[in-house]
Amino acid sequence: MLKKRLLLKYTFHDFFHDFIVKRNKYAFYKAIINNTTNLNIDTAVNIKEVKNSNAKIHYINQIPPYINIVPVETYKSFKFNLYNGYLIDIKDFESLDAYMAHQFGSKSRSKIRTYIKRLETCFNISYKMYFGNIDKNNYEALFDVLEIMIERRFLERGDIHEAANDWLFYKEIFYQLIRDKKASMFVIYDNDKPIDINLSYHYDNILINYIRHTIIGNIIIE
Repeated sequence: MLKKRLLLKYTFHDFFHDFIVKRNKYAFYKAIINNTTNLNIDTAVNIKEVKNSNAKIHYINQIPPYINIVPVETYKSFKFNLYNGYLIDIKDFESLDAYMAHQFGSKSRSKIRTYIKRLETCFNISYKMYFGNIDKNNYEALFDVLEIMIERRFLERGDIHEAANDWLFYKEIFYQLIRDKKASMFVIYDNDKPIDINLSYHYDNILINYIRHTIIGNIIIE
């Protein structure tokens, strides 16, 4: 009985899915602060209603450590860490080489350069970042390739990718998000064939890596 009472007062929220993916927020958010700039990055397009209006407790997870949610004055908050995330902060570095020299030892940097050289020696590699502009037909073809990459890999594992159920939703929204510079698609090509595709969200000066997959092999789309 006590457990049921607690569940009635408890509502779960996924911050990443609601705010980053869906661009929604809840009415009890007063501000959403980017800790690297101390600026409010609340650009949500919708105020999402709380399903359980009788809830006394709102449990919000998937909040990155560089984001601070400020609740309205009628709410109190308690914060704790569930697991370690990661953040690459490059604002104090003038170049990638400067960041690599600060972050990695000489042996690690040498290994990374070796891997890149091996890739570019074995294949005719080119890199393309789609951010702000992408042809619609090219976008749809790349998204189809990414879906095949993921399906093939997870079929080998006997598993289902967490984005599989919402794939049509992602395909629909990412095109406009890329054009609006709210998302990007980074592609590594072998000649004209994409072998690595990465989808990221953009908020303020933050790039959030979301879906990525690599494949070396043949993909044929009719």
